[in-house]
Amino acid sequence: MPSLQAIQDQYERRGLLGEALRRALAEDEEYQRLLAERQSTIARGIGVTAEEREQYVIATERDLDILDKVKRLDRCTLSEDDARIVALIRTQLEHDWRTPLLAELNRLMGHYDLDRTLKSQI
Repeated sequence: MPSLQAIQDQYERRGLLGEALRRALAEDEEYQRLLAERQSTIARGIGVTAEEREQYVIATERDLDILDKVKRLDRCTLSEDDARIVALIRTQLEHDWRTPLLAELNRLMGHYDLDRTLKSQI
């Protein structure tokens, strides 16, 4: 029996990302069955909303732990840098977690003027 990650990896190898990946996983009966089983065995009282269940892959105890800590930190007054880190960490629970990572890396590349440096070396 394949794992949730193995099923997701199959779709990603076919080039599905973001919303297309989310739709494919939502329509995959085996993925949904495994996800429901997994969520029921690790359910905790952290108050995962229906929106969060749809937006995030909450398939392991560690995923729930991450979401719980992110939600607790969201209630705090964070520095701008800490808020950015917490927001980035939250994206790691999404089906397409690579896109936010690349966006943040691109922002940093631009900030440190590395885009221009790379182009001049080519």
